[in-house]
Parts: sequence; C-alpha cells; structure tokens
Amino acid sequence: MTTPIETTGHKRAMPDPSDKRAAIMRAAGDAVGSEALAKALGMSSRNLYKKMAGDGQVSDNLLQDVREVLERRRHAIGLVITGIRDELAK
Repeated sequence: MTTPIETTGHKRAMPDPSDKRAAIMRAAGDAVGSEALAKALGMSSRNLYKKMAGDGQVSDNLLQDVREVLERRRHAIGLVITGIRDELAK
C-alpha cells in the first residue's frame, strides 16, 4: 500500500525535461533494470537514481560506461535470440 504524498510531506523531484543526460540514464535504467545497471557500473543504486533524477552530474565517462554496458547486454540478448531461433528451426 502506498502512502499519499499529502500524509508523508515528501514529494519526488521531477527531472528537468531538457536534461538529456538524465533522460539517457533513465532510459538505460529502464532497458536493463536500474539495480543491474548500478551494479554493472559499480555505483550505488542511490547515486544512480540521483543521476536519473537530474540531481547529479552525468559525465562523458559515465555515458561511455553506460553505452558499454548496453552494448554488452545487446550482444548477450542477440546470442539468446539466435539460440532460440535455431532451436525452434529444428
């Protein structure tokens, strides 16, 4: 059960829509799972969520690391898809 914002007094900050780096981080988290992305990047989930919310700096190096994580995942998914396709073709 969730507690309404009115009773908690806490409101989640909405990221600035023009912050493209934060948007990229959110999309990457959606693509592979936020917890898995944080683990692959060697950072805490809390720190990753801050970057997704636009509260933290997203450096060029971090973007490059995210890209590498996504490329590894894409390759692994491609291998699984090929395996499934081959198995079903039998």
